[in-house]
Amino acid sequence: MKYLVFDTETTGLRTKDEVIQFSGLLLDDKCKLLRLFSFYCDTLVDIHPEAERTHGLSKTRVHELSKGRFFEEQFYAVPHLQECTKMKDITWVGYNVPFDIRLINQTLMNNGYSAVDFGRKVNTLSNTGVCNFDVHQAVRAYYNRGIAISLSNAVEKYCDTPMSTIVAQYKKLLRYTGFEGNANLHDSLFDTFLTYKLLEQIW
Repeated sequence: MKYLVFDTETTGLRTKDEVIQFSGLLLDDKCKLLRLFSFYCDTLVDIHPEAERTHGLSKTRVHELSKGRFFEEQFYAVPHLQECTKMKDITWVGYNVPFDIRLINQTLMNNGYSAVDFGRKVNTLSNTGVCNFDVHQAVRAYYNRGIAISLSNAVEKYCDTPMSTIVAQYKKLLRYTGFEGNANLHDSLFDTFLTYKLLEQIW
């Protein structure tokens, strides 16, 4: 079994909105990091002002960072990422994962591509086949008395590792892999790493 922890940033929440940043960490069955994926995506959809205030990505900035490449071009072209969509035993993991799944497939289908099979929703990590697991739901149900909690608050409250140490680990990962990024909330790569740290906690 492999696990792909992933996150997106998008143009908004509407049915026409699209992914403008995708990041993922591929893990083995011991929660060991195997690969890192991260890219920005150009879009013809206007970025909703509230979404831009959240992630700080303007349409001009997204165009620059993506070098004009759209999500549907990159998702199936990034080495090893396409393999993840064909694996028979993989769990897709995210924080509020139904939203990310919807926006990925919405972006693909709105541009004439087939949807990705994210499998069945599961409540544990010991499964076979193609599955998806929502860390937010798990934290909410088993740690936070059924109350919704933001990713950053969940990390601060329930991770044994202090946020300052997590940020240092994240920066070390960037140096090691050669990826660029900032330790900013609502950057999909940093949010993916925070989700990974929460996953380690509940593994």
